[in-house]
Amino acid sequence: MLTKALKNILSTSDIKTQLRISRQFIPSTKELKPAKGFTDDPMHEKNISIGHANEFIHKYPDKILVISSNQCAVLCRFCTRKRVTYQNISQNDLESPSTDFIKVVEYIQKHKDIQEVIFSGGDPFMLSNKNIQKLLDIFLRIPQIKKIRFHSRALTVLPERFNTSLFTIFTDSFKKYPDKQALLVLHINHPEEISKKALDVIHKFMKCGFSILCQTVLLRHVNDDVQLLQDLFKKLIYHGIKPYYLHQLDKVTGSSHFEVSIENGIKLIESLRNTLPLCIIPPYVIDGSQGKKRII
Repeated sequence: MLTKALKNILSTSDIKTQLRISRQFIPSTKELKPAKGFTDDPMHEKNISIGHANEFIHKYPDKILVISSNQCAVLCRFCTRKRVTYQNISQNDLESPSTDFIKVVEYIQKHKDIQEVIFSGGDPFMLSNKNIQKLLDIFLRIPQIKKIRFHSRALTVLPERFNTSLFTIFTDSFKKYPDKQALLVLHINHPEEISKKALDVIHKFMKCGFSILCQTVLLRHVNDDVQLLQDLFKKLIYHGIKPYYLHQLDKVTGSSHFEVSIENGIKLIESLRNTLPLCIIPPYVIDGSQGKKRII
């Protein structure tokens, strides 16, 4: 699966671009270098998660994040949750949810402020269509839930996963609940990750009624370039995708070589403000156990 994913995102003939993109996924000896302040759990999710093995996280009063799968189409070397991705699973678990959804429902029903369920991971689209249908059947019927959100890397790295039957599931499910909002948040760090195949899938989500957002991680020698970020945000907007957040790197073990200083990040944003409309420049944020904090 990793080989197919890499072929999808490295289809460009530009060697420099291939190197920038591939740095996100190819292991490096730099990961072995200890770095002060970098830990296996930079978001302190072990302390704020609920249920067994970080099954779900209630960080914000009105929303809950569900770790629906501990698999992904690729393993980003800077992934906040790489401590659990693909850990402690057998072949029989490969298409199974990593969370007890009944436990999540019981928790939601006790916390009436929760109005949004966010499916993350890993990647929720590594689940089978059958299990995605199960997710929707369980959570759409909860009256207090107004929004269903999926966070995914798979659309750009493995667009072949998104078949016709999946979109039929989405269309039929949300027709039953027209008052519910469907959102999809993509993880895209480089404009060349947005291939024609990926766009075809994104447009199918739009036809199903999804609002599409994108969050980007600022990464050294990957996208720490004004022109590259400008191209990314313009390309997203052109295709109807809203730039959502530009994230400062989470300080996860083995990722210090990706870190861009906050000072340089601010300089990049200030330069972007000279070339782009403010409305398409996403907030530059740093995340933590208490939520996101806007830098600029």
